[in-house]
This record gives sequence, C-alpha cells and structure tokens, in this order.
Amino acid sequence: MFWGWPVHGHAAELLVGPRLGRGHPIEQVLWCDACCVVLTRLDTLDEVHSYCCSHCKQAFSEADATRLRHRCAICRECPDCGVRLVVSQYQGVCFLSCSFCRWSSRALGVEGADPDRVVALALEQERATPAATRFRELVDAGIAA
Repeated sequence: MFWGWPVHGHAAELLVGPRLGRGHPIEQVLWCDACCVVLTRLDTLDEVHSYCCSHCKQAFSEADATRLRHRCAICRECPDCGVRLVVSQYQGVCFLSCSFCRWSSRALGVEGADPDRVVALALEQERATPAATRFRELVDAGIAA
C-alpha cells in the first residue's frame, strides 16, 4: 500500500493504491471491512439489484428493462435537445412536446385521443426502424443459439 501527493497542474490530490506505481484518487477507492484492504473499481464487481427510469425514478423488472431497452415506458427524450418530453393536449388531440425547444411529435404523425395511445404510437415507430429490426434479429439469433 502506498500513499502519495503528486501535483497535477496547480492542485494536489491524494493518490491511494494497492500496488506500487498505480494510484487512484481517494474518492475512487473503497475500504473493504471483510478483508481490511483498500479496493479500486478494478477490484470490485457491480451488480444491478433493480432497474429504474432516470427521469421519473419508477422501478421496473428486468424483463421490462430488456423489452423497453432500459427506459421507462412513459418517459421519452426530445430528439433535438434531450429534455424529457411531456404529453400535451390541444383541441382534444394528445401529442408529445418539449417544453424547452418546442419540438412536437405532431409533425411525425404521433398523436392520438389519449396519452396512452400517443406513447404506444411512439414505441411502434421506434421499433419499426431498420436498426431496431436488425438488433431484434441479432438478439433472437443469440437467444436461439
């Protein structure tokens, strides 16, 4: 175990590491109570316990995560700016819109009488792209093998 104070530019940072010659910033190391050693990310294994949406924090199962490509069934991101899209309603027609850049799904024909239909249409159009079709074929071939 070594401890060092190398200077990078004008700021000094404490480097900790289990092997000589390889240091890590102290905020990137972990202390293992069972082994009484300092561990880095290279020495640990990440395990996913649950999946959740990054926008609304709704939890969902692993099967739903795979089916929805690790995204929430409700939340969508704006294709122009990446902000979360909301379902808006104007004159009885529901559609997806961005409150930041004013993008709307009406130009793509993704609109319906109720919010659930709009989200279903968005998923259908997303799955109909050639890249998505090819990806599903590769996944199915991998599962069958």
